[in-house]
Amino acid sequence: MPIEYNLNSIFSLLIYNRILEPASKKSAYESKTRYFENYDIGINDVYRSLAYYSKYSLELQKYLNKKVNGMIKRSNELAYYDVTNYYFEIPYNDPDEVDKRAK
Repeated sequence: MPIEYNLNSIFSLLIYNRILEPASKKSAYESKTRYFENYDIGINDVYRSLAYYSKYSLELQKYLNKKVNGMIKRSNELAYYDVTNYYFEIPYNDPDEVDKRAK
């Protein structure tokens, strides 16, 4: 099945948005007019492109790591990762919190 949208354009939008104003894919799409490029894409194009990018995720990460490591030497002793997209909610009250409020 041929791809009917510009993968490079979507990829650049997602990268610019991740660097300048990290947010969701939908938010990146909604802020597409803030950047210099003309993004002639729809939100469904953004979502469809993710399946394509996921096929090359590991290769891309290795490539980018090699390039960045060539420009700036980094220590690999520590690794930081972003968990800000995770949200947890429990459907019941925590008994310990109820006890604390009663005291």
